[in-house]
Amino acid sequence: MENRKVVKERAFVLLAWKKFKNGKEITPEEIKRLNRLAGKYRVKKKFSEGTEFFRKMLIHIDKIPVDLALIQAAKESGWGTSYFAQKGNNLFGQWCFTKGCGLVPRGRPEGATYEVKAFDNVTDSVRAYILNLNSHPAYRELRLQRYRMRLAGGEPDGHYMAKGLEQYSAIGMKYVETVQQMIRGNRKFMGIHGSVKDT
Repeated sequence: MENRKVVKERAFVLLAWKKFKNGKEITPEEIKRLNRLAGKYRVKKKFSEGTEFFRKMLIHIDKIPVDLALIQAAKESGWGTSYFAQKGNNLFGQWCFTKGCGLVPRGRPEGATYEVKAFDNVTDSVRAYILNLNSHPAYRELRLQRYRMRLAGGEPDGHYMAKGLEQYSAIGMKYVETVQQMIRGNRKFMGIHGSVKDT
């Protein structure tokens, strides 16, 4: 459901890009919406920058493969059993930095102020996860991997995109390898075979 929302935003950007390339007028309202999306996804370019603006938008605004999301949710939430998943609907270990925004981890270092974000429901957690991967500078490589797949005519692939998750965890490449191994080992249980399609 959340991927479908992102795909609709991407379709709007693609339509505007086509109009731009063909020299057709893009209305002020459409420009305003494009700039709002740029702000949401932390795209530093402005509409006035033309081709480079659209390229950056298409790198940022795209779906997250279902297998990648499922495996990260399983890993980060202990297959849904963690305190943060049970009490805060947080499946992906996302942090927040405002006092009272979430749950305080028991092992939080002295002087640290982060909390593990609490969500009203699982949908909000999934939405925040997708936006995080699509916007945070730490996951630039993940987005570039996905964009390269698009340019080659393929669908985004979770196993391949996991290479861009090195900064998701303090254990770096070990985390990437674990996620990839979990995708390979659990794909048959997820009912996902070959390319990941929107569901």
